[in-house]
Amino acid sequence: MKIEHPKLEKLKEIISVDKEKMRIVFVQYRVQIRKIVDELNKIDGIKAVQFVGKREGVTQEEQKRTIEMFRNKEFNILVASSIGEEGLDIPSVDEVIFYEPIPSEIRFIQRKGRTGRVRAGKVTILLTKDTRDEIYYWTSRSRERKMRRIVHGMQRELSKGEKEPQKKLDEFF
Repeated sequence: MKIEHPKLEKLKEIISVDKEKMRIVFVQYRVQIRKIVDELNKIDGIKAVQFVGKREGVTQEEQKRTIEMFRNKEFNILVASSIGEEGLDIPSVDEVIFYEPIPSEIRFIQRKGRTGRVRAGKVTILLTKDTRDEIYYWTSRSRERKMRRIVHGMQRELSKGEKEPQKKLDEFF
């Protein structure tokens, strides 16, 4: 008997609490997406669809159709690879779930930004204790804080008439 990762059960538990919510589940590894979609679709009242890119043989037209269907609430869970991080205009997303954390602060911010556009949204990050998940989570959070400090500092300098904010950006990268 194959044992499933406890994250999958936790994800199903979270989604089962309020089946009406519109959610995007971000999954780092494309090979997991199909399994997650299949498992979520076993929950009564849930309709999950995968959202992947060209590597998986999905055309841009098919991607647009999937987003339109999600926007029209023809299904309520979009399970996405990194393709869903930017450029999506779906104002009614209630919750974004990170199936696993990612070390990139930019991608972390982009994923979080898929919710809370029209009304308050929620972000849930599934972490497995004593694994790389913890490292990725704290790395991205630390980098995000550093980036925000630099941006705020640049904004203060620009408001005072500073002409060389690029130096601060160079320090970050």
